[in-house]
Amino acid sequence: MILKSDFYLNSSVVEAARHLLGKILVTKINNKTVCVRIVETEAYCGFDDAACHAAKGKTSRNAPM
Repeated sequence: MILKSDFYLNSSVVEAARHLLGKILVTKINNKTVCVRIVETEAYCGFDDAACHAAKGKTSRNAPM
């Protein structure tokens, strides 16, 4: 099942992380289908979460976020 875009609008990052557990990611690499199962997730609440890399503001390490 492909996750619909509204899945990513979930207000609870913990709930979203739990729902991702066990899901399978599918992609093609060099014309071969690769499938992997998500067995671990982490949930961060952005700038307000001290454990999040983004909590201290923009740095070169977290710039992609």
